[in-house]
Amino acid sequence: MSVFTLAQPSSLKENIWILLQVRRGAFWQRPTLGSKLYQLRTAPAIDATAKRAVAIVEEALSILVIQGRASCVSATASLVDNTRLQINVIVIDSAGEKNELSTFVPVGVIA
Repeated sequence: MSVFTLAQPSSLKENIWILLQVRRGAFWQRPTLGSKLYQLRTAPAIDATAKRAVAIVEEALSILVIQGRASCVSATASLVDNTRLQINVIVIDSAGEKNELSTFVPVGVIA
């Protein structure tokens, strides 16, 4: 099964995880696949960065809605400390089942 098509047999949670972990633009065949969460690494640990993270996650996962795999995607982000964000994702699949995922993203790292 190909990651590029996000085909049905893969679990939705696996697809969510892949979409968030892969850098957007990493695959020349699908330049819009993935997320820009890696850009937050050097962003300051402030509330505006948490809001940006939510927008990035929702953008990355919007392909699931477009493909009909999900009916709704939502995310929240909060600063855990001055070095990381906790991102909570809820995706309602096409059957109405809730899929939740939580991950941490480093922020405020001086390059």
